[in-house]
Amino acid sequence: MTEKLRFTRAQIRCVASIARTEGVGVKLNPDGSIVVFPDVHKPETVDESDDKDLDRELAAFEAKHGYN
Repeated sequence: MTEKLRFTRAQIRCVASIARTEGVGVKLNPDGSIVVFPDVHKPETVDESDDKDLDRELAAFEAKHGYN
């Protein structure tokens, strides 16, 4: 038989929001305890400046070869 949840949905949403903002992971245990740990699965920062350069290069190529 499953134990009754010790956290309300609102509390879980609040903890998830704070964890996302602070960049940490959180584990809510069935006994009511909360474990906070560094988030090792954070997405890496992506450098988008290369994408803009590629977009400009593609636009120049299309203009030169009449793909407009």
